[in-house]
Amino acid sequence: MKISERLPVNLTMHKHEREVADAEYRYLVQRRDEFSQKIRFGTLALNAGSLIALLGLVGGEGSAAIWLGFTKEIVLYSAIAFTVGLIFSGISINAQQNLMMKESGDAAQKAISLNGLVARYDGEHNEENNAEYGKHMNAYHEMPLTGFQYSNLAIWCQNFAGGAWLAGILMPLGNALF
Repeated sequence: MKISERLPVNLTMHKHEREVADAEYRYLVQRRDEFSQKIRFGTLALNAGSLIALLGLVGGEGSAAIWLGFTKEIVLYSAIAFTVGLIFSGISINAQQNLMMKESGDAAQKAISLNGLVARYDGEHNEENNAEYGKHMNAYHEMPLTGFQYSNLAIWCQNFAGGAWLAGILMPLGNALF
């Protein structure tokens, strides 16, 4: 008697889990690649836009910068805040991309593990095959969840980057208003 004949319900469940794992793996790889492309373009646009805006405000006689509340000190502090924000934004982007690569790898390993687990069902129901089946089952259950991982570093850096941008904006506005 084969393991599949002895455990048909488990086989059906594992086949379904394998299909879900394969679909999740393909989705995570696609998401990773799309996210990476958006990040690269977004970072380029953000840097270019920040540079153009800064040059436009302080260029010429600097009347636009003065009207918006920029002094030489505030220009320096805002530029520092924007630069710090860009640095932390870059760290956040890289941390998130690294997580996505890890998660894609975890999903691939999960799909491979399920393929091996389902293949075990074709073996004869004996002590040796049962031991191998149990070993594969335990390894599968110890794998990290995919689709639910997160990076504290990415979250904190992204929030800090937003705060730095807000500080860079509020300094001249506060100076102009008060």
